[in-house]
Formats: sequence, structure tokens, C-alpha cells
Amino acid sequence: MSQRRTNNKRIGVLGEKLAAGLYQNMGFSILAQNWRFGNTGELDLIAYHPEDKTLCFVEVKTRIATALGNAAEAVTPKKQQQIIGLANRYLSSAGFDEVGHIQEIQFDVVAICFNTEALKPSVQRYPKAFTCD
Repeated sequence: MSQRRTNNKRIGVLGEKLAAGLYQNMGFSILAQNWRFGNTGELDLIAYHPEDKTLCFVEVKTRIATALGNAAEAVTPKKQQQIIGLANRYLSSAGFDEVGHIQEIQFDVVAICFNTEALKPSVQRYPKAFTCD
């Protein structure tokens, strides 16, 4: 694996940890991280809020700088369809006993930007970033 790819993977893992912490601080339980279904892709985070009975499928996009644009812009309509398909597969395989009664399902995006000049990364959460309509 190339050095650049290894660094990108590390940055991605760090971003997913930050996003998971963000959701936990908001009262969500993390049900799964990097959930895969064969070779069709992965869901970065699956989070459940027991009080609101909301199940969130979270796509985390992490960048080192904004030169390539906002990380959330990388969640294209094609990527959205892939996430929706994987979410359907997760729901079919997980069963509802795992999460109890679900009142709402939403698709969120978390964009994280690490800037070498800033002490902290920029974290932007986009709740209900897209729907499965």
C-alpha cells in the first residue's frame, strides 16, 4: 500500500472516531462502524438515539485541507444511492430487536477538515443531508 493511501486511511479512521464521539455526546449509541455488505461498500457509522428513536446512517468525509472543496460535497447522488442500498441491507439483516422501535431513519453527513494551521479540526454535521425519496 502506498504511503499516501496509508495516510488517507489513517486520516479517515481518525475522522470516523471524531464523528462517533460527536454522536455519542449527542446521546446516540453507535451500533456499528464500517459495516460492510460484501463488496458493495460500507456504512461508516450507524447510530441510534433511544429517546428520539432515530436511526442514523452517517457518512463521514475527512480532508486534510479544503483545497478540494468541502468534504460533504464528495457525497454525490451516486454515493447517496449506494448508502441507501446498504442501509436497506443493514435493516434487513439486523432485525429490529437490536434497536427497538424506530420512529425515524435519517441519512447524515459529517465533514471533517484537518487544517495544519488550526489546533482543532473543523467538524460540520449535516443532519438529514439526503433522503431515500
